Amino acid sequence: NGDAVTGQGDSGRLESIRTIEAQGSVAIEQVDRVVRAERLESDPLNGVTRLSGSAEVELPGAFIFGDSIETRPGQAVAKGNGDSNRAKMILLNTGALGIGGPSQLSEETLVLADTIMVQEDPLQYVFIFKGQVEVLSGGLAQQSEMLTVYSRKGAGKSRDKAQDPVAEVTQMVAEGSVRIERDGQQARAEKVCYDPLRETAELTGTPEFSDGDSTIS
Repeated sequence: NGDAVTGQGDSGRLESIRTIEAQGSVAIEQVDRVVRAERLESDPLNGVTRLSGSAEVELPGAFIFGDSIETRPGQAVAKGNGDSNRAKMILLNTGALGIGGPSQLSEETLVLADTIMVQEDPLQYVFIFKGQVEVLSGGLAQQSEMLTVYSRKGAGKSRDKAQDPVAEVTQMVAEGSVRIERDGQQARAEKVCYDPLRETAELTGTPEFSDGDSTIS
């Protein structure tokens, strides 16, 4: 879909199309995702698609937004455009991450970063965030240099938020000068491994935890 679509090829044959361009409220619907943007440039022969202008990818259990997004088979990279327009992802149904006990997170977790990479295989999605990563979820806020999120694919196909999620976050790993704040509690470490399903978090690399009255290091 789009207000304007053009293609370039040889002899008018579909299999020879080298470039496809679309502009104006572009939407691509696939089995397990929806892609939206104001402009699309596609290279069908190499499987490369470039999206720009309020680009968005909707995946099971996640939404990705960027100033520009480039997709290839099994991979997508979203980039922001400066501090005021960073790449971001909204994760649904992440559950409690377990900093000092159940953290009572909201159903939505917002992640901001300079670059977001999505890698996909038949069993899972892997989301890699780089560059001034910020996580906001309920009363929890985290900063780090890098964050990796592992999301297991489900059997369902529904995008209805009221139903069971079709993708489930199984692990989150934050690395590089990690700082966490939650309800007056603070933690620092070089690496934090979250297990959302067990509601636990393991801090390593000179970890320090403070609840305002005492500090453990």
